[in-house]
Amino acid sequence: MAPTTDERFTRIYETHYPAVLAYCARRVDRSDAEDVANEVFVVLWRHVDNFDDEAPLPWLYRVAHGSIRNRRKSSRRRFALVMRLGGCRASRQSRPTSSW
Repeated sequence: MAPTTDERFTRIYETHYPAVLAYCARRVDRSDAEDVANEVFVVLWRHVDNFDDEAPLPWLYRVAHGSIRNRRKSSRRRFALVMRLGGCRASRQSRPTSSW
């Protein structure tokens, strides 16, 4: 009898979570690494029925790489926005006030 979706996922998760977490921890800080590793397995859960689980680790690493890349892009965009907003605030404060 073929394993169920839950069984397939659980087997892959238990076997490969430590390697995925280590991969992420080498690239981002520990709390982000755990978040990224969890995201990887959420993606796996969505695709587990279409997944060839003979050699899942390269696929899991690719998903982790993409998730890390997306986090970094989001962080850069957020930083740029904060800098722009900070510049707006500074330019408002530096404007002369009108006197009556």
